[in-house]
Amino acid sequence: PIAMRRQAAPAAAAPPATDADALVARAVAAKGGASRLRSVRTLRVQAVTTVEARGSRTEFPATTSIRYPGGFRSDSQLPGGRLIQVFNAGVAWFQDAGGVHDAPAGMAEQMRAAVQRDSVMLLLALADGELIARRLPDTADGGRTLAVLEVALPGTPAVTLLLDPATALIIKARYRVPGTAGEDVTAEETYSDYRDVQGLKVAFATSVRREGAPPLARSVRTCEVNVPLDATLFVKPS
Repeated sequence: PIAMRRQAAPAAAAPPATDADALVARAVAAKGGASRLRSVRTLRVQAVTTVEARGSRTEFPATTSIRYPGGFRSDSQLPGGRLIQVFNAGVAWFQDAGGVHDAPAGMAEQMRAAVQRDSVMLLLALADGELIARRLPDTADGGRTLAVLEVALPGTPAVTLLLDPATALIIKARYRVPGTAGEDVTAEETYSDYRDVQGLKVAFATSVRREGAPPLARSVRTCEVNVPLDATLFVKPS
């Protein structure tokens, strides 16, 4: 007998590209390209943060160490002493003059949200379809018209990205955070002075404004890509 050959089902059509997809592709390319972003294993950034409040100006140095995909550490020399904050594979802890502590739930959630907003991880997740963005109407900002993407994040408020339509670099990020009175307030980060660091575009100047809090300005001194980072940096001391 003649065997009946089963015909293969037609391949499902790929979903049509959207304005958001096109803008994400441009943003990934502007940051350095998907291949370069995937090649980033570690980052070490040394910066100085300036806080202005009640007519006084305070500066403190900080070093951020990132071991993708799960390890994030900040070492800050505050006026009251050294503060270490770590989020590693979902575990959040901090160390201050009083010793080593598990991060309370609210602090841990804010650290998790900050990790999810990391531009390298965020853009790669968008490029891979792990996160979904929608294009919002362009907005006027300081005499410029910026392209707008809203990105849904799992378990934390969405982040709105404002991009320069000419370069596709991220100029601003807006998101909601808990305020001092318990209600959520809007925070806005503004990025400028982009420089090329081994094929990766890095904003060397960041300002942060949050309702009910003094403004912050962060100036990067050095940024190193794929430097050796000891895994013990991210492990909570026993």
